Amino acid sequence: KIIEATGKEDENLLQFTIHRGNKQALLVATRDGKIQNGRLVAGIYSVDLEKASLKKIDEGSDIQLLDWVDSTMMYTKSDPGLNYDDPAFSRLMSFNVANSRLAELAQTNYFAAAVVAQTKVFFMPNDPYRSIENAELTSIDIGSGNRKSYLGGKLINYATRPNYNVLELQDNSGAHFELQVGNGVTKAIDRRPGASL
Repeated sequence: KIIEATGKEDENLLQFTIHRGNKQALLVATRDGKIQNGRLVAGIYSVDLEKASLKKIDEGSDIQLLDWVDSTMMYTKSDPGLNYDDPAFSRLMSFNVANSRLAELAQTNYFAAAVVAQTKVFFMPNDPYRSIENAELTSIDIGSGNRKSYLGGKLINYATRPNYNVLELQDNSGAHFELQVGNGVTKAIDRRPGASL
């Protein structure tokens, strides 16, 4: 047995992912049964599978684990201490299981898209309550920290990754695009994102 349940876990909110080295994992669970501003708050726990121990590294509402980049997990969360209309309500976070480094990468009211591809996390900030100046699809390279923007002026509201090298995107007008992850080249496509070629 690695983790003892507390009895307060909501099965619908449980998320668990093991790092490829099979020694570390991340768990999202409502182990404390905490509620703040009427919202269920889940903890994010670093799990040492060899020592059968866990340590709380973060917490929030609406947590969504995205994917690993080497030893770093990307995820989004909302801050239950803020109102739904707060411009910093949602956060894009990273946690490195090798050095226990937790970092906030971006914040906005909500992320219209957030997806990991190769060594990058791509995200589109959005805010239905106010306009965001220069909002555009952005990537952060997890190794170097380099940021890059794409499709200036297009408000991306959907992103999917049909294969290792490509993202397919849709903007708020219904136009579709393909983005080559490696070189950042974009082009319009005449199919829905994720549709078979």
